[in-house]
Amino acid sequence: MSPVVPLESRAGWRFHFGKRYLRAMDFIRLCEAIGLYGCQEPELEEYERERWMFPAARMVMPTEYANAFWRWQLGSASELDCDERFLPSHRLDWALRYPVRMPGTGSGNVRHPIDEVWGRVDVLHRPRDEAHSPWHGYTVQMNLGAGPIRLSTATHFYHYWQIYELYQVRKRHKGMYGDNALLRSLDAPTSSMLEATSYFQHLQQTRRARQIEQLEPDEDGLVSLDQSQQQTLDRAAAQYAAETLQRCDLDEEALYTGLRGMMALHISYEEADRFRLAKSLEADLWRAVELIHFALDRPTEVIAGEAGTVGGCRRNYLELVFPNRREVARSKALRIMGNLVDEHNSEAPGFSMSESNLEQFMRYVEATNLAWFQYVMAELNTALFARHSWRTSETFLHLKGLASFPESFMKVIILNGADASARNTLLNQRNPGLGFVVCQVFGGSFSPLLNQYQTIGQNHWTADTPSDFAANSQHLISRITSAQTHESYLGANLALATLLRNFTSHYVVEDPQLLRGHYVRCVRAILSSGFAAWKAAQCIIRA
Repeated sequence: MSPVVPLESRAGWRFHFGKRYLRAMDFIRLCEAIGLYGCQEPELEEYERERWMFPAARMVMPTEYANAFWRWQLGSASELDCDERFLPSHRLDWALRYPVRMPGTGSGNVRHPIDEVWGRVDVLHRPRDEAHSPWHGYTVQMNLGAGPIRLSTATHFYHYWQIYELYQVRKRHKGMYGDNALLRSLDAPTSSMLEATSYFQHLQQTRRARQIEQLEPDEDGLVSLDQSQQQTLDRAAAQYAAETLQRCDLDEEALYTGLRGMMALHISYEEADRFRLAKSLEADLWRAVELIHFALDRPTEVIAGEAGTVGGCRRNYLELVFPNRREVARSKALRIMGNLVDEHNSEAPGFSMSESNLEQFMRYVEATNLAWFQYVMAELNTALFARHSWRTSETFLHLKGLASFPESFMKVIILNGADASARNTLLNQRNPGLGFVVCQVFGGSFSPLLNQYQTIGQNHWTADTPSDFAANSQHLISRITSAQTHESYLGANLALATLLRNFTSHYVVEDPQLLRGHYVRCVRAILSSGFAAWKAAQCIIRA
């Protein structure tokens, strides 16, 4: 099966990955989903017998209880006749077979039933601590109709994260998998971290599920937590993290040692082209970071820095695995602006943007909820150079989004400015467009630029049809490239930005010829308009 098919689409992964305890057959289904094919119970038993890999837990029904259970299960008894001394075992068996919680019990006890009763129920065993007994011996014989049959008394449980252990055992002890990549060891610190992560995530996710199920979905069918509810959940997560550290005997050093071991294991899967194993461990890495975040009250970026590098990577490895999409978009947008700002600076030196100006500009749009501008610019640049059948439409749609930026930006500048008159004028204006706010920002001291905008743009900043748009945009582009003064250069750019805003607000067209060769010029016009507004309005922006 192709590695590009999302793991989430595979039922064996979707239903079993992350579960605290899995029955052997469910663990086998998870193995199949991540590409560890052919796993069956005899193989798992062999690994236990050789002491290479153990079930996490085994529940063995007493013979008397097993006989009663199977008589009821197979219909030869009308009810399950359970002796009182077997009630603790029966309750655990029922909780594992039928994990249905009664409604209205709130957060309650969120521990897994097995974790809850370790050491207090005789039927629960830890195989690692015991001598091996053949699995076929865990049976009872019953006489039904056609003759005697043997039925199981044992249920073998595995942690989901033992998929990594299975891969290691197969490769090291069975000679399976022909890749030449060095497999990093799933050593004790790494196993302890995976176990701690599993325990913590079960508590946290169970608590979250119970909190959400008490809420009504909104009109979109979504359930979300408000600030108070999220704070309640976060406080609970911090308590669960503290409990996890105490239970697993982990301190800060052990947490980071285990996290780095997971990072090393992840890069070894990448190098071996074990895509699905790597993707699964990627999910566990994020869960481990969550555990550390709540245990140490530390931001994720700090955790990434302290975890450091692995495998010769120059950057923090967690930042490579989990790139900050906002930071990526910001970096791309800054690079694009840096490539396009030279013409603006040479044609309008009084409005030039230095590197520090660009950084201030970026910080301002981020502080005023306009950071989407960075994302749209990066996506437009990607779409422009794409080679797929929707390239034209996708590029135009991103240009449509970017074309709305100058108007939004100038409105924010006015509303955040110290000029109360300009602010009230804007607030009292019905449906103010880009032309209106251009007049507000560039009036007074910048009236020569405003006059150029109005003169050059008159009869050219609206278009009723794509052909009108093509003609008007070509006219304005020619005025930009032939401008002799900074006023005419910026005025023509503002006019083109206005045309783009007006036309794309009413049309989305899939015409590869409409702006062929002009997308970069359109982006320059939008940027120059934003830069000019930024420089012109420095005196009215609050410090």
